[in-house]
Amino acid sequence: MGTKSRRNLVPMEARSDAELVQACAQGDRDALRELYHRYSRAVFSWCRRVLRTPEGAIRATESVFVQAFRRANEWTPRVPVAAWLFHLAGQVTGDPAPDPDLYAVYLGVQAATHLAALPLRQAVALRLVRHEHRDIDEAARILGISEDDVRRAVFDGLAALKLALEDQRVQRR
Repeated sequence: MGTKSRRNLVPMEARSDAELVQACAQGDRDALRELYHRYSRAVFSWCRRVLRTPEGAIRATESVFVQAFRRANEWTPRVPVAAWLFHLAGQVTGDPAPDPDLYAVYLGVQAATHLAALPLRQAVALRLVRHEHRDIDEAARILGISEDDVRRAVFDGLAALKLALEDQRVQRR
């Protein structure tokens, strides 16, 4: 089973990004480890593109997460955690304007909103398998369910997200 905080009996893997940042603000290093697990690859990739050296990107990535832990109380729930981490990466690297595709960011925020509305099992299964790229058997162990139940939760969650995003797109036209 996953790491559990002393303050919270919910496994770190099942906690939302917002809960993890709030736990970091309380000094919970396990929460920082989980944020690092979720976002270090993406932060490293961006730092690598900006700094152009793996060594510099490694140092910058470490600095981003140190800053995230120290400044967790400055994070506001209106800002997606990923966007806040990239903002910190911009400060660390001296390139304050990461240039992601804004439409992709918009869709990501919309998907996150709809993801939060899914039943917990579907949302966590989707995050573990599709976002964190964990194997089905690992997700099953974390969730305490069968591999078939993980597959069903991922399938049902993706179907629900697709419908919600399609409905939203139709309503905007």
